[in-house]
Amino acid sequence: MSVRKLLSVVVRVFAAVLAVAVASQLWAVSAYAALREEEPAGHPSEEQFGVALADAVEAAGVPGATAAVVTPSSLDVHAVGEDAAGDTLRPDAEMLWGSVSKPIAATTVMKLVERGRIVLDDPVFEYLPEMPMTDPRFRSITIRQLLNHTSGLPFGADYLDVDDPDRRAVDVIAELRDLELIDDPGSRYAYSSLGYVLVQALIEEVEGEGLAEVESRLFPGLGVLDEVSPGARFVGNRAVPWRTPRDGAGLGYGYQGGTVSALAAVVQEFFGDRGAEVLDEMTREPVDSGGGELMGLGWRVRDDGVVWHTGTVPGYFSAVHVDRDQQVAVVVTMNASGVLHEEQLFGITSQLFDEATGIEGSVSANRGSPVGLLILLGVVVAVVALTVLGLLLRGGRRGALMWMGGSLVVCFCGWWVVPALLEVPARYIWLWIPELGIAFTLIPVTLFGVGVWWAFQPRRRRRNEVS
Repeated sequence: MSVRKLLSVVVRVFAAVLAVAVASQLWAVSAYAALREEEPAGHPSEEQFGVALADAVEAAGVPGATAAVVTPSSLDVHAVGEDAAGDTLRPDAEMLWGSVSKPIAATTVMKLVERGRIVLDDPVFEYLPEMPMTDPRFRSITIRQLLNHTSGLPFGADYLDVDDPDRRAVDVIAELRDLELIDDPGSRYAYSSLGYVLVQALIEEVEGEGLAEVESRLFPGLGVLDEVSPGARFVGNRAVPWRTPRDGAGLGYGYQGGTVSALAAVVQEFFGDRGAEVLDEMTREPVDSGGGELMGLGWRVRDDGVVWHTGTVPGYFSAVHVDRDQQVAVVVTMNASGVLHEEQLFGITSQLFDEATGIEGSVSANRGSPVGLLILLGVVVAVVALTVLGLLLRGGRRGALMWMGGSLVVCFCGWWVVPALLEVPARYIWLWIPELGIAFTLIPVTLFGVGVWWAFQPRRRRRNEVS
């Protein structure tokens, strides 16, 4: 078979697989939309909510989820599906909460404000004088600005998601000597997980103990995690079991966690008189966070007054929605994550909140992005095509060098150029978009392997000629 015919076959196979993938996406969306249209209006029973949770999780391909419907007098807890290891998911399964850790840390700060331990408009520098910052603007950052993301600090990806359970927030601060603010403190909103590393350090400095211990005192059920239920990451459209990093300096921004009941109990406090006052204070003067959204002190605020936040770390996704008027909240934790699926998972939690508050049809079905699946299909086609071309074409030693050089170029682009353009460390590729990690690994390996093949071909031909 000629190279041209072979490439034609490869292209046809790719087109057929792509057509099947797109068709499956369209079918899933239509099926999920039909499911939504059939749901009855009004407040669902506990059983109806559980069915809606199970249907939504199954449609999304998430292994399992826990959820709680919260009122001033009740916590209705549900668990559906499995953990990433294939065991039945229990209602008391502990999961990481991602950025929902931020409003929990902010609420912890508010409790310390109540006790006179912290003043919101004090500069952080007064509590953390050891901050070795060369940018003089650091000295004017207030605690309030950390909580509502107007501190001028960058997102801080270089300092986040480090797999070190023993890492401390003060250790991260020591690394920030040469960091420059992206704007003057208080001038505008810029979402910063790094800012909540400082919040964690602040709480630990004021209280003289770790954030987990402080939160366990203030919120029964929170604190040090015993054993986190296994999580998964989406690779293509399939949730694959994957080990999750644990950042000890990240309890304030993303690596706090626990049972859905523990998180729901924190939310339930907001329906009491004092808790309602605290939440009102946290959302009284929200800042514009762009896209028509508002950010209070740790909590996001919708224009209809609903308070909410979502969160994700590798392996988990969570969301909290609080309707203060109806005195109803919904808390959801799931054991799957993926940047390309965040909108899908957020849509599920929004739909469940609408179910609990009696709103129907306000959230459209979203099956998730097909981009990950297309990346994987592209990798398969690239590996097959490169392998076939490498075996059929003549290259010699010069060709071998070109194949190996191509391998280095792809590695350089994938593990340096792409992260630099995204302004994230290279480890974020595997953490958040594993499809790209697979691509930037298998394609260079294939190129290098073909190069090695050609490097030995001249020797084989000479040996054959001599014999």
